[in-house]
Amino acid sequence: MNRRPFPALLACAALLGAAALSGCAAMLGLEGDRPGPAEQRMAARIDTLQARIDSLQAELVRVSRRNQADMASLQRSMLESNEAIAARIEENTHALRQGGAPAASAPAAAKKPAAGPKAPSANASAPAAAPAPADAESERLYNAARADFNAQRFQEAYNEFKTVYEQDPEGRRAEDALYWMGLCFEKTDRLDNALTVYGMMLDQFPNGRKSCSARFRMAKIAETRGQNEERLNQLRALAGEPACASTNEGRRAAEMLK
Repeated sequence: MNRRPFPALLACAALLGAAALSGCAAMLGLEGDRPGPAEQRMAARIDTLQARIDSLQAELVRVSRRNQADMASLQRSMLESNEAIAARIEENTHALRQGGAPAASAPAAAKKPAAGPKAPSANASAPAAAPAPADAESERLYNAARADFNAQRFQEAYNEFKTVYEQDPEGRRAEDALYWMGLCFEKTDRLDNALTVYGMMLDQFPNGRKSCSARFRMAKIAETRGQNEERLNQLRALAGEPACASTNEGRRAAEMLK
């Protein structure tokens, strides 16, 4: 009887058992490394929360930037409104001074003793002379331009201010018209044109009522363009001008230079 195949069968069985045990061990090892359903759900929830946090942070950044832009716009609007009010007050003060000067001399003339009997002058009781037609038209057009500017119709306002200046370059509204022409250019982002008009105004009216305001506007344009040296030069010139020391622009220039 041949007994040789039996050891071979035993060897084969041993090899198969070892392979089976090795496969089971590998499977058990893999199963031990793989997260369970609870862990998978927790990881998914953490990922969802993290995505939500990232979204909220991005939205917070957008809102913060938008608020900063709105605040800057509001500050600019308030500043421009204050400047417009200050300019209007200066204009009214100047107009009152011009209108009040003749009246102030009337009492002194009345106290002068009469040289003797004299027929009353034809002009003694006559009302004050009305403005010349050209002056009245210039004033009407200037007021219309200011109304258009306040309504943000800057191109119409510019055309009207330009007409006021061209009609009488030496008139009482010439300097004001140039200043507001520069502001119209600023409002429409034509900064080079604004600088040209402000420079023209300072050349023609170096000590005018609007000279301090024009220098301040030129400094603001330099600031907008990032030209810090030019900005400082304009602020120094403004702060060093004695006539500007008591103005709103002069005080602000001194504060900005500190």
